[in-house]
Amino acid sequence: MDENENIAEDFDSVSDGDEVINDGDTGNSGEDFCEYEVRTLPKKKRTVSYLMAALLVILTGVLVFQITYLAVGQMYKREINSLLSNGMSNSKLNEINQIYKENFIYDFTDDDIADGLIRGYIYGTGDRYGAYYSPEEYQAYIDQLNDKSVGIGVIVGFDADENAIEVYKVYDESPADKAGIEVGDRIFSVDGTKVSEVGYNKAVDLMLGDIGKNVALTVRKSDSAVTKDISVTRSEYVVSTVDYRLMDKVGYIKISNFYSDTTAELKDAVVELKSQGAESLIFDVRDNSGGLLVSIQKTLDYLLPKGVMFTIKDKKGNEEVFNSDNSCVDMPMVILVNSGTGSAAELFTSALMDYKKAVSVGEKTHGKGSVTSPFKLSDGSYIYVSNALYYPPVSDNFDGKGITPDYKVSLSYEASRVSLYKLAPEDDAQLQYALELLKK
Repeated sequence: MDENENIAEDFDSVSDGDEVINDGDTGNSGEDFCEYEVRTLPKKKRTVSYLMAALLVILTGVLVFQITYLAVGQMYKREINSLLSNGMSNSKLNEINQIYKENFIYDFTDDDIADGLIRGYIYGTGDRYGAYYSPEEYQAYIDQLNDKSVGIGVIVGFDADENAIEVYKVYDESPADKAGIEVGDRIFSVDGTKVSEVGYNKAVDLMLGDIGKNVALTVRKSDSAVTKDISVTRSEYVVSTVDYRLMDKVGYIKISNFYSDTTAELKDAVVELKSQGAESLIFDVRDNSGGLLVSIQKTLDYLLPKGVMFTIKDKKGNEEVFNSDNSCVDMPMVILVNSGTGSAAELFTSALMDYKKAVSVGEKTHGKGSVTSPFKLSDGSYIYVSNALYYPPVSDNFDGKGITPDYKVSLSYEASRVSLYKLAPEDDAQLQYALELLKK
């Protein structure tokens, strides 16, 4: 769903063969060997009371995790087929089934019902981040995590004044880029369907489609008063997750997600900014909802000195500790956060804070301190289950609590109603506060 501005990604353990933790690139990548000091917090035993354990079972859906993926698949198929073939023995389900068969104006299949029951089961466990993916949905999701998407290659938002889709970002070498679409352009219709008639969400859906298929857009350029028709051929393109620029000897780096290539992009950004004269860094992870485990692992290893980066603990109490090597980036740092900062982005923030490598500015983060992992079912579909908690180097797990920034700074009401992609630096109170901190 590349055309949606807010794409929710979990802190997943999917690696697809990407097992490398330290890539050994300590040459021209902005890394130093540095002294460091770790935050000191009251020692807490990471034990869970029986009451808390019961609550965690409810909140994270670990009951699902007790069942292997094969058993889950067999159970679903057996129970669902039994319900459908025997008229749904459960009286309430049987009533609903009969009502829909007799009255629903559209057709549906047994597979539709099966998929819905699976999603309902996950919802019923209380797993806030659990999900079900068909084989096709799962593959599209993994492609996105691996920085590959199919579409036209834009991030957009809704311009209510114009009743149009506004282009916030165009990915380099994407179909939209090649067709001449630029940031600030307004899209008024998609394949002849006006945005004003069907609404923003439906119009964005119409922009999606298969590789090789054309989509006709009626566009008004940002510097023009007239519209023109532009044909864009959908194809695969690479999603970049790091944007950067120099701001008066401060390197500003926006990280939108933690995907497969994020660490490499981040290294390139740091090296380039240092070559331009950057003496400090601002990492903007506002509205960054997370990403891949291997990505945050490599990113923290690049930034942090030798020591524990984070620990993952599953339901059975098994722990896996992730450590960084000696090399690090030794520069003053500030991290911008908000309520949209979640999962891997929260771990990024807390780890740098724990090592006193950075201070944070903004608003309390989302509070997803769990790992959500995929389990394959017998028919090739997948369920995602919150199956472990992760702990920063020193701080406690923040699942359901979030991280309170070192400096609480809110945007003005007017600024909060503007997309961060469009917000002017001078109107961004959080960014301005971070810049002032780095001047001291």
